[in-house]
Amino acid sequence: MRAERRALDLLLLLTVLHSRLGWAAVSEQDYLEDVPIVLSASRLAQPVADAPGAVTVIDRDMIRASGFREIADLLRLVPGFYVGRYSGNEPVVARGLVDHYFGRVQVLVDGRSVYTPLFGQVPWSALPLAMEDIERIEVIRGPNAASYGANSFLGVINIITRTAQEDRGTVFSATTGGQGVTDATLRHGGVKDNLAYRVTLGYQRDGGFPDRHDDKRIGLLTTRADYRLNMADALQFQAGLTFGNQGQGFPDQSLDPSHDQRLTSHFQQLRWQRTYGPDDELSVQFHHAVTTSHEATQTQQSTSGVVTVLPTYLELNTDAERYDLELQRTQHLADTVRLAWGLTTRVDRVAAPLYLGSQANFYTHQSSLFANMEWRATPAWVVNVGGMLERHSLTGTDFSPRFALAYHLSPQHSLRVSVSKALRSPTLLEDDANFTLYLPVSVGGVTSTAAVPRFLSGGGLKPERITSREVAYLGQFPRIGLSLDVRIYKDELDDLIDTTTQLNAPTNTKYYVFHNMHSATLNGVETQARWQWDRLKIWLGHSYTHVESDYASIVSATPIHVYNLLAAYSLPQAWKVSIGVYHVSDMTPLSDGSTLKAYRRTDVKLAKEFKWAGKPLEIALVGQSVFDSYREFRDDNVFKRQYFTTMRYGW
Repeated sequence: MRAERRALDLLLLLTVLHSRLGWAAVSEQDYLEDVPIVLSASRLAQPVADAPGAVTVIDRDMIRASGFREIADLLRLVPGFYVGRYSGNEPVVARGLVDHYFGRVQVLVDGRSVYTPLFGQVPWSALPLAMEDIERIEVIRGPNAASYGANSFLGVINIITRTAQEDRGTVFSATTGGQGVTDATLRHGGVKDNLAYRVTLGYQRDGGFPDRHDDKRIGLLTTRADYRLNMADALQFQAGLTFGNQGQGFPDQSLDPSHDQRLTSHFQQLRWQRTYGPDDELSVQFHHAVTTSHEATQTQQSTSGVVTVLPTYLELNTDAERYDLELQRTQHLADTVRLAWGLTTRVDRVAAPLYLGSQANFYTHQSSLFANMEWRATPAWVVNVGGMLERHSLTGTDFSPRFALAYHLSPQHSLRVSVSKALRSPTLLEDDANFTLYLPVSVGGVTSTAAVPRFLSGGGLKPERITSREVAYLGQFPRIGLSLDVRIYKDELDDLIDTTTQLNAPTNTKYYVFHNMHSATLNGVETQARWQWDRLKIWLGHSYTHVESDYASIVSATPIHVYNLLAAYSLPQAWKVSIGVYHVSDMTPLSDGSTLKAYRRTDVKLAKEFKWAGKPLEIALVGQSVFDSYREFRDDNVFKRQYFTTMRYGW
């Protein structure tokens, strides 16, 4: 409580300074110009009040005010989202049912899905993406399979980067601070005739949590080119590469001791777009991505009863490749009707000899047909209807529909009701796991080889399913610079995939078998607000979630309360100060998570802008968790007070 009071006192001080300095409030017109247009809810550009689902937009003002240096941390600004770390280099981002292994939130970068087909995770620390290049992040707080298919289960995160035209010139930024933090980014962009281009180099390093072998050293190279062929046609090309090492394992685990993991990830993406007129365009997008991981470790000797497991050499290598092709057509069918429809096809290839028990490549195929229609029946009533027909090689054919109805009480106040269904296809590890270690063992002085299973699956798993219903209110109060979004929802989840524990008698070790096992109902209320008064901006989010399930661990894996508060204030003489407060109530994450007490983290950023050689220079001091330490995901992940400085210079 003392930490919260200190943060609120600082926020109150900002408000008092604002009133004493006598700056004028923003005008109603200025405020309405900041109301966002979102693309991710239905694939149609819509004001948030017309969108078929709840949306949070993290813009560049929020990104800079937060002081975060890692992309995953930005999701702390979204109501209902949990962000933590399984290790210092492995963030966990979830909306309900917090789980280390299998994500239930779709993550896109410029429409490109980045979850891994083997684990269903997002390699947040190794994404070929620099925070400097992000324009905004649109987060759909609920199922959205009607637009983005399987795995858009509990939410969708769409990271939208800046166009090459927006980034002319050169920018260099650097960060250094506690726990070995050393970051650097160099970006250069330019325009020549009809071609705009950008190249970004980056490096990120830190030591992870104290007393853990979970550091990371990741390099980054990305490029983007936007080329205007003629008045109607445009090409966009992107490519990226990340490479480096990060620590894995635990010093006290004989089968997973401390070791290094070498990562490489690269992608290429090409998009052609033809514009026929307003709300009338055709686009074709293709992307190819490869992610490889190389781990080599020497197990440690351990004894259980009369059995001694002898040291041996293990390789936990993985190689995943994705080919994805998408066609989308957006049309204005009538004055009141807009339609976005298209088709996608995807092939994933995975080689993971130890996890899947074979040297062979494993392939999954996925194809879909989608359509989303917006009908403005009257000036007050907006109907959104959509669905996706999808075929997956593991689970067969499914249909995910959505219906939403918005009623505008006035231009500033709206109500929305919606119902949707979605699914999550099992990952390759869930459906085809044959993770068995063949270890040398000694019994009574006789050495032999024992098969020690870790994860097994009989295949044939069904997809997880969700039916979601919501009622929402959206209000704009431009005279006082306030916007408000309140959502009440009920999510019914079935066929949730979990593991049963079996005992391997020869070595007295446990292993896990995947099954469709559980159901759950999530009832909740999410609130987000934005208040802007001249030089003061405040973003506030809160979620309350009540979980009912046939499995107690699912109930405790979702925190009841999550809230975030970010306040940014521009002082005279180009000084800026911001404060972030993030609270998560008691919880026990799934998959090796520890029982965690509620925590409240407070971050502070103080920045000053200068002119050096006539060009903009910003220097900032950032403090994270400045009042108290807390634990993330596991008891041994202690996030302690941390300070670092940043410098950003453009020319």
